[in-house]
Amino acid sequence: MTDEKDRNTENEKKQDIDPTVVDATVIGSRPAGGLTGTLREGDPIGPYTVVRELGEGGFGSVYLCEQVKPVKRKVAVKIIKAGMDSKAVLARFEAERQALAVLNHPSIAKVFDAGVTENHRPYFVMEYVAGVPINEFCDDRKLDTRTRLELFAKVCDGMQHAHQKGIIHRDLKPGNILVHAEEGEDPQPKIIDFGIAKATGEDLTEETLVTQMGQMMGTPEYMSPEQASGMVNEIDTRTDVYSLGVVLYQLICGRLPFEPDELRARGYSEIQRIICEEDPPRPFQRFTSVSKQADHDTLRIARARGTTVDALSASLKRELEWIPLKALRKDPEERYASAEALGLDVRRYLDGEALEAGPETTAYRLKKFLKRHKAPVIAATVVVMALVGGVIASTVFAIEANEQAIIARKQTLIAEQQARLAEQQRILTEEKAVELQTIVDFQANQLSSIDVEGVGDSLRNALILDLKVDPDIVSDADFTGMSLGILDKHIFNPTLRSIDADLDDQPLVQAQLLQMLAANYMELGLIEEANGPLTRAMMLRTSELGREDPATLDSATRMGILCLYQGKYDQAKPYFMETLEARRRILGEEHPDTLESIHFMGFVLRKQGDFEGARSRFQTALDGRRRILGSDHFDTLDTINMMGVLLWENGRVDEAEPYFFEALDTRRRTLGDEHPSTLESINNMGALLRKQGRYREALPYFSDALSARRRALGAEHPMTVLSMKNMGNILQSLGRYEEATPYFEDALETHQKTLGENHPMTLSTMNAMAGQSVNLGRLEDARGYYMKAVLGRRRALGDEHRNTLASILALGNLLIDMEEFDEAEIHLTEVMNASRRTYGMGNSMTLMAVESLANLHQKRHEIDPDGGHDARAGEYRRLLRRSNE
Repeated sequence: MTDEKDRNTENEKKQDIDPTVVDATVIGSRPAGGLTGTLREGDPIGPYTVVRELGEGGFGSVYLCEQVKPVKRKVAVKIIKAGMDSKAVLARFEAERQALAVLNHPSIAKVFDAGVTENHRPYFVMEYVAGVPINEFCDDRKLDTRTRLELFAKVCDGMQHAHQKGIIHRDLKPGNILVHAEEGEDPQPKIIDFGIAKATGEDLTEETLVTQMGQMMGTPEYMSPEQASGMVNEIDTRTDVYSLGVVLYQLICGRLPFEPDELRARGYSEIQRIICEEDPPRPFQRFTSVSKQADHDTLRIARARGTTVDALSASLKRELEWIPLKALRKDPEERYASAEALGLDVRRYLDGEALEAGPETTAYRLKKFLKRHKAPVIAATVVVMALVGGVIASTVFAIEANEQAIIARKQTLIAEQQARLAEQQRILTEEKAVELQTIVDFQANQLSSIDVEGVGDSLRNALILDLKVDPDIVSDADFTGMSLGILDKHIFNPTLRSIDADLDDQPLVQAQLLQMLAANYMELGLIEEANGPLTRAMMLRTSELGREDPATLDSATRMGILCLYQGKYDQAKPYFMETLEARRRILGEEHPDTLESIHFMGFVLRKQGDFEGARSRFQTALDGRRRILGSDHFDTLDTINMMGVLLWENGRVDEAEPYFFEALDTRRRTLGDEHPSTLESINNMGALLRKQGRYREALPYFSDALSARRRALGAEHPMTVLSMKNMGNILQSLGRYEEATPYFEDALETHQKTLGENHPMTLSTMNAMAGQSVNLGRLEDARGYYMKAVLGRRRALGDEHRNTLASILALGNLLIDMEEFDEAEIHLTEVMNASRRTYGMGNSMTLMAVESLANLHQKRHEIDPDGGHDARAGEYRRLLRRSNE
């Protein structure tokens, strides 16, 4: 019960999405003056004065009131509505008052007083709880799972007290469990609204409290099967245990067992059937369920628990989910015997002790099967009993030998027929499995063969040929990019929803299709879109197959690759390390999957600046792939290319050249000129020639790669944007600065838009933009770009990564030109020391830093001949000569 205006406003916003039905005593869930009532501010209710209306239910209203005597305090007064004084309503009202009156527990709102107004409307006075529903309290404060469980255990204590007093709540839900915390105190839950409570022993009132036939008393999402079916006589304390199980389920995974909108859209009988017959999914499955907003929802839920999606998923798959699932058993006998037992199991979990709950046993599943298939089971039982009876009768009445022989032959025929039926069923099952896999393979091939460039060409031709649009008007339009948006909206998103909706009972098929869809996303440059389906695929495979199944390891490898695309190298490395270790142990050193893991370990070490570690892994992978797969294999060519990239990045241009040439020639021969991998090699040949100073020879390679990538991948694909930057670089090298500028500007703008400010590729483009600004004489602009690049690379790559040091070196050289020598010396000295420590004195980065320091002191000497700077310059030049000898 809250008096905070902002909290009321927030709750009002949440009403459209919160499945909890707000009842009369969910105090604070409605804004003051928001409901129609006969009482206004200042009106009396007995000795209490109305401040404002807090809530309204079917037969009663609740007001925040002030009490002056004998103590001054705020209270909540529940009063029966005018005209709602039928015997049944009065019975419910009196029952609630008496239920609360006998309860005295810190987790239950207290009753202070009761009476009748001058116009004969009964009321009772309750403790005013300045709190919010337990799920909102936990989410707003981002409470972790442990704190949520500790809070929930207190709720169980309160309900155990009520049960011991003979009171069953029957409408437990977050809106009826309010939590409040004074500053410096532990949060305290308060159970409210015993408006449909039931007595387990003697009557609460002389009037009989009757649930009318067909009237659903309670909230469907939290209702037990015995409540939903209307079996009033079967309702006992375990009904509240079920509702507590739903609350716990929601607290730990952020979702209800059954989707509220779908449940409430059904008719009364269908709601009954779902609650009584359908098993709730495991919390882990509900948390990771794919929906239109799946990625946003799972991230929001995890953040509300102060954790990550992966960490929350992992915790839900363990013993934690056993507790709510036991409380949610359809048969009350299978649930916890009491709220106390439920609370004790929660505390056992927190203390790391063995639980009363456990996963479903075979016997339990068999029992459920028998219960849900009563008719056929009874029929089969009758047949069995008849057969047994026949055997007994034959014994008793000594059936003649020939009749016994006939029976024996019949039984033999029956057994043979059953065997044939079993074999037919086995064949049918295998055929269905083959048929299903064929469909899955077909769908996978259909999606993977989507020609984005072809769709773009169709759009262009439709405009020019059918709509007679002037070709010049659309000559620069990115039709491939447009087609990507159309495909994502009308193909990929519907496919994602269909995978979830149609294959819920086929988790491994789901995983296969989800991973295939994620691969398509990554190939098309839709990196963030790939995250949700790929994460889901890995979770499904881990849950169904275990962490070391080859399929699970393949998903883990794809997760590592996705992290590489995202520039999250530290997150990628554990995926590759784990899969490499497992594949070596299970598959052997030279299995293609093991070689793949070795290759990607080299890739991530290269990105982290570990040249020797990367070179060793690439060489091992290359030798193995040549031997096992052959030199023309796609994977072998990938490693050949990456070995060249590694050597090129580290200034070993001559060593890189044969790798680049081999990769390009073989890719052109085996894949064609416009395959993305061939375009990668064309781009790399341009980079090689540029580094060798052969700028005019490099230009057509860069130009061809950019044109083909725009055509095949779209203008915003990361590889297309990389080619834009490279075009700027080569034009810059040729001294064509004005021509280079738009390439750099477009590349930086697109990278910032698609990858974000701190992605390594964005930072690389920002660094290039700084160099371009220097060439144009815009030194202050260059300084700003370099400083952003340095800060971003320190954050993303670390202080001693080669790319970070390159940005610091460039900034230092710029500051020399700006004659800010002191700051320049600090940066250049950092580069020299870090590079010497990490890469050695003879490394090109170290030598460039030494040379820049020599130039710095030479310039200072020219300005200040008596400052001793010529001696310092001489020291650095001697160091440079010794290093080159």
